[in-house]
Parts: sequence; structure tokens; C-alpha cells
Amino acid sequence: VMDRLADTGILFENTTCQVPLTLPSHSSMFTGTYPFYHGVRDNGGFYLEQDKITLAEVLKENGLTTSAFIGAFVLDSRWGLDQGIDYYYDNFDFSKYEKISLDTVQREGGEVIEAFFEWFEGNHQKRFFSWIHLYDPHAPYEPPEPYNTKYAGRPWGLYDGEIAYVDELVGKVLDKLEEKDVLEKTIIVIAGDHGEMLGEHQESAHGFFIYEAATSVPLIIHFPSSKFGGKRINAPVETVDIMPTLLQILGIPMPEEVQGQSLIPLIIENNLKQERFAYSETHYPLYHFGWSALKSLQNSQFKFIKAPKPELYDIVNDPQELYNLYTQEAKIGQQLEQRLISLQEEMSAQGIEEK
Repeated sequence: VMDRLADTGILFENTTCQVPLTLPSHSSMFTGTYPFYHGVRDNGGFYLEQDKITLAEVLKENGLTTSAFIGAFVLDSRWGLDQGIDYYYDNFDFSKYEKISLDTVQREGGEVIEAFFEWFEGNHQKRFFSWIHLYDPHAPYEPPEPYNTKYAGRPWGLYDGEIAYVDELVGKVLDKLEEKDVLEKTIIVIAGDHGEMLGEHQESAHGFFIYEAATSVPLIIHFPSSKFGGKRINAPVETVDIMPTLLQILGIPMPEEVQGQSLIPLIIENNLKQERFAYSETHYPLYHFGWSALKSLQNSQFKFIKAPKPELYDIVNDPQELYNLYTQEAKIGQQLEQRLISLQEEMSAQGIEEK
């Protein structure tokens, strides 16, 4: 189903999330701002403050009914992402769990879309925005049948099984939109908030490192019109670009604090000459282990990681980031590092206030 959406929509083949952790990544996605501006740097203990403007708030102010259907406690409304959302389905039943943690409290995607269907029944005739959060491709990997049996025995096979299950759920959502005759007037965005390392660089899950396996995510935008159908864009883009893109499509003015860039110019004119960059960070090593935070900046070929020992990778020819080129290509590394420093200085909360 997702392949079909990519084939008939726009597939961004080189999309980077800002943080390989659920809450900060969604905070960037839904504010269009970098984590050093919105201030959410980790799961738990951080909150999206009320003075930050969300996509849902802007859409609600412009007449849309807003809703969200959440698959995991890490995005519970108490962390602040419910701003501007009329109906926020989280209400987790904690009595079912022996131990309560951000990772363990979650619900199967089938339950999430059923909640959406119930809401949709009474709201499909309105102009609406819905966020459907499917947490299934996330540890522990326990897809329902037939995916559990079908994918068992393969390396990381149950992770693939979770993705196949989510693909089925996406199909059911599209069927429901079509049943109510709104599919042909709905913009659909498929986006990942982070990847999984699956053993690369000796990390099994995500959050500790900012290599491509954790920060490269899917992004598909499907318009009701087939005008841009089948387009593939290879330029580097970021999940902070989703909010400004949707607002431009809808003709809604952009809040001044939005830091992402609309992708409409890329969609219309794929070969733009302006060089694009993508930023990622993780403070997980710092907050949980007392190690260094990591920050990265990449262009279409090279990725610089600011670490105690700086790293530089040719992500075109070395996509698994096995060969650190920082010593051989010090000039490129230093240029990316300086641009990273400038980005933080210009777009941090303090930098915005000083402008």
C-alpha cells in the first residue's frame, strides 16, 4: 500500500529526522522547528511548552477540525503534543501493565485505527486534520498473525512483519476514506519519526547514535490530484519541512518561528541549484550515560558528526558509514562543522529572540 502511495505520490528518498527518539522527533515535525529551538531533547522529562506553535493549532485557527490517535505512552497528551487538537485519543489503560514505562505502554495499530474510524464517522463531512500514530514497527517486535508466522526465522524478520502489518492498516484507512468519498480530496503524508539500527554500529534499537539507519526515514506526500504522481526527489530534506509544506499547499500563512523549508519548490522544480542540508542530534547518551551528545549535518554526499572524535562519511558510496574520512577530507568536515555551528547559533531559541 505504501509503495502504491509512493508510486502515485511524491517520494522523498533522502529524508532525515531531527532526533532518533519519538517525542523530540514529533515535536520537530509538528512545530517545524529544530530541537534546540523547541527544547524537547529526549523522551520523558521534557515537554513541548505552550508557547510553541503547532501545525494543529494553525490548522484549527483556519477552520479545520483536528484529531490525533496515539499508539504509545511516549506521546501521551501530558508531554504537550496535544496543542491545537480537538480530540486526542491517548487514554492508556495502565492497569494492564505490571511495569509502566515510556517503552512498554503501547497499543496495537489495529486499535489505533479503530479509534480513528469511530471519530471519522461523525467528522468526515468536515474539513479535518488527523494524525494516526502507528507504533508497531518498534521494539518489542511482535506482529499479529499472519505476520508473526510469515516473517519468523528471518534476520530481524519480525521487524519486517510489523512493517507489513502497518502497511495493511494504512490500506484500511485509505479504504475508509474512499468509502466516505473523501479520499480524492485528502492530502496524505506518510512519515517516520526515526529508524532502527538493527545491529549496525553495535546498536540494536535507536537513540544512542545518529547514523543513517536511525535518522533516515520514509516520507511520502500524496496529493488528491495526480499532477505530481510518481515523482521521486533525492535532495536532502528534513521532517521539519513537513509543516511548512502542508501550510503552503493549503495557502495558510506560515508562523514566523517555523524553521523548516517548504518542499513545494523542490516538487515543482526538482533540480534546484541551492544546496540543501539536514541536521540531526541525540542527547540520549548525555542524559542516560553521562557521555557526549552527538550532532550531525549532512548534504547530498557527506555527513559530518560532531563527536569527541569527529566523523565524516561519504554516505553515497559508504551508506553504512563504515569509513571515517575526517582525517583525509578535513576541509569538507570543517566546512560542515562550521555550518552546523552557524545553524545552531542562528536558529536556537536565543538566536531567534535576538533577531
